[in-house]
Order: sequence, then C-alpha cells, then structure tokens
Amino acid sequence: MEVKYYKEQQHNYMVIRQTEADSDIGYHRSMLKSRNMDHLLRAGVRVVDGQKFNYYDISSRLSLKQLYVSREFLFSDLRELFAAIKAACEEIDRYLLDTRRLDIDPELIFYSCSKEKYSFLYNVSVSPDESGEGIGRFMDFILEKTDPDDAEATDLVYRLYEQYERGGFDVWDLVSTGNAAFNDNTGKENDVSANGSHVRFPGEEYDPYAASPADSGNVSQSVGYNEDDPSINEADCYSSCRGDNAGGGNDPGPGVADYILPAAGVFGLAVCIGVYMFFKLDKDERLILLAAGAVSALVLIAGAVRLVYRMIKGRKKRMTGSFEAGSNDYVLRTPDVHMQDFIPPVEHKPGKKMITGGISSDRDSASGLQEEPESYEGQTVFFGDAPVSGSYKLYALDRKNKRHIELDKLPCTIGKMPGYVDFIIDHPSVSRIHAKIENEGGRLMLSDMNSTNGVYLNGIRLQPNERREIEEGDEIRFGSLNYCLRQAG
Repeated sequence: MEVKYYKEQQHNYMVIRQTEADSDIGYHRSMLKSRNMDHLLRAGVRVVDGQKFNYYDISSRLSLKQLYVSREFLFSDLRELFAAIKAACEEIDRYLLDTRRLDIDPELIFYSCSKEKYSFLYNVSVSPDESGEGIGRFMDFILEKTDPDDAEATDLVYRLYEQYERGGFDVWDLVSTGNAAFNDNTGKENDVSANGSHVRFPGEEYDPYAASPADSGNVSQSVGYNEDDPSINEADCYSSCRGDNAGGGNDPGPGVADYILPAAGVFGLAVCIGVYMFFKLDKDERLILLAAGAVSALVLIAGAVRLVYRMIKGRKKRMTGSFEAGSNDYVLRTPDVHMQDFIPPVEHKPGKKMITGGISSDRDSASGLQEEPESYEGQTVFFGDAPVSGSYKLYALDRKNKRHIELDKLPCTIGKMPGYVDFIIDHPSVSRIHAKIENEGGRLMLSDMNSTNGVYLNGIRLQPNERREIEEGDEIRFGSLNYCLRQAG
C-alpha cells in the first residue's frame, strides 16, 4: 500500500490509491462520509486521471511513530492507546463496519494534541487483509519503543507478543489481551467508555495520560469546532498539550480560595481608610485603626505572595502536562486564510535525492503563517548517538533569535513540546513536533513532521512527512524562523 502526503491550503492530507471496487466499499465510504465518528479519520475521494484516491485529513495531527520518535512508552501511555483502539473498534461495530479494515500501523495512527485523542484509519482503499498487516508493524513498534525500566509495560508487551506469535491475532485479540493486563495490574475493572475515556473510580488518582473526560461525546461540539467548516482548522481549537508528568501532583494553578486572602486584605484596608477619612477619631481610636490597617496590609501581602507562588507553580505544572481531570481550556480562533499556488516538483541540486515527493510551493510567506497554540518551555534532552562525519549546527539568522541548534547527536527532533522533542523552540509559528534531522548512511536528512506552518529548504516548502537531504550552506526555515546549516566551529 503506497501512502503519500499532500498539503492544500490549511489542510494536510494522507492520500492512498483505491484498489477496492466501489461495489465492495460503497456502504463503508457512505458511513465515513455521513457519520461524524469520533475515533476515525474523515475520508474523501478524488479522481485523478481516471484513478480514485482516498484523502484522509490529518491536519495538526502526529502519527504514533512521530509522537514517540524521541521517547518510550510507559504503562500509562499504553493504557491510553489501547483504550482508544477499543473505543474505535466499538464505534466500528456500532455502525456495522468491518474491524479488519482498522489499520493500526504506527504510521497510520494519529494523535491530536489539541483534542488529546487518537484517530484511526478505517481503510476503504485496500482489501481488509492488507489493512490487517498493520498489526505486525504495530507489535514490532511497541516492542521496540517500550521503556525497559517500566515493569508493567514490558510485561504487557510480552503477553501481547506471545499471543501474536501464535498466529490468528486480530485487533480484538489485541484489545482483549491489553484490557486483561490492565485489570491484572489495577486489581479492578479498567475499561473505557464508548467515547474512549478512561473510567475513573472513587479515590483513584488522576492519570494525566488517560483520556480526559472532556473528550466525552463529540469534542468538536464542546469547543465549537465544526469539521465541515473549511474556514476553521482543527489547529485553531486548542488547549495545552500534555507532556511528561515530571512535576507530579494535580495542581493546575490558583483556585478561588487563593484569592480570598488578598481580597480580605484589600477590603480591610479600604474600611480603615474610609473610617479615617469620614469619621472624627480620638487618639486611642486612631491607634486601634492603625493596628487594624497594619493587620490588613499583612494579610494582603501574605495573600499576594501565596497567589503569585501558586500561579508560578501552576504554570510549571501545565507545561509538564499535569492537569485536573475534566479541565477544558480550549480556545477558538479564526485563522488567517492563506491560499497557495502549486508548482511541479523542483529540480534538486546534483547529489541530492528526494526520498518522498509531491507538489511543493514557494509562495508561503511569514504573513500567511498560522499561530501555533500556546508556548512551551523546558530543557533540551537529546536521544540517540549516531553522529555524522563532523559536527554540524543550525545557526539562527533572525535578529531576535539567538538560539543555535546543535546537531552533535542525531536524530534530533525540533518543536515546542517538552518531553517529545530534543530541541525546544518556544515560538508561535513552530509546531509541537515540527521537524526532524537524522543521519542516514552519513547523510543528513531533514523531515517535516506534518507541521502547520511548514519546513522550508532553500525557500522550497517540504510536503507533510517529506524527507530531503541537506548539506552545509543550506538555508532551513521552521515556520518563520530561519537557520543556516554550517560546520560547528
């Protein structure tokens, strides 16, 4: 099955050529088109030169493979993923569709950071048997990416792989085995609701990796997002995206109680000032009033210090993904509409090879950029140890950007999502996981990780998930930030 990626205006599409006859998939396609399914990618069909292609909208979504390019699965991550797979299977059964067409290839499972939920490919392009081949790639992927120090996660993957190698393993077997493992580890029923949200029990500690109750029902309706309205992009309905729960606890910031002390202090001072101005007081009464004012001032100062502390602490928690269950901080914004002209693939410099191709555009400008949701901060953590010959660096070319990107350890993922990227760029035009640079046989390869505002190589925009070789002297742009690749000196 050949998968290509295509960008059109503000949308990124995954394109798969249809090999199944219309008579075999008519009902399936009709259901995908007419029903707003929470866990399946929406599909549309286009005819090019007499050949039909199915277009799946993956705007502002990351594939499972991209999401875990620089981190490993913990038990809580696997629990969330399996809950989503089960919810997708139940949704497919509810509409009398074929679960064999649910393709769980890691490159075809997508995660929306704005909605904090997974979306799956119900494949109406190829035969069910071909879609089912994704189970093997899924098993190999989680086996490779599971944290070996997480005993619960490794035990789960061992059970799954043991059953998978026996043969005859389908998606429902995957869900059943995973759910049994979760029950064994929790000692209680750990199921998912019809919409994929993890069911919390009384006294159960909130798991920031579990599906949020805010996802109940149609999330797009709760935030005012209309998937049928092309003027509103999924990237524009956003909330803080989860990261590593490094801080621990569930402290989203100051609550109502934290404002009581400052308010009491202000009220006390106001009363003292009012009494002093409008009433005649003797010496003793003035002393009493002065004492009351001093107490009110101390209460105000103490309350203000506590409030500032809680605000700073809450901000750090939000940056690391520790939220109260049920929080729903979505913001709806109407994006700038930016039309693009499309040109054929460009001629590449001698010695360069374009791994994946498509239509490129050099007409995007900084004025057409969409603002990425929310800023992220954190320390850069590098993974991998496959250096190319010599050490390279991306030197920042913009006056206000003085942060160069070291490429001494590869692969290096670039974005603004702590815990998921190796180099963090806190800029509104940069996506959570924006780009990746890796070493492939001694060559430096640049990839666009399905970013919103694009990756540009020498002024030419890469297609979503496209990879190109880069050389010393090349100019690279992430969103609106410009860099030049040079030898580190």
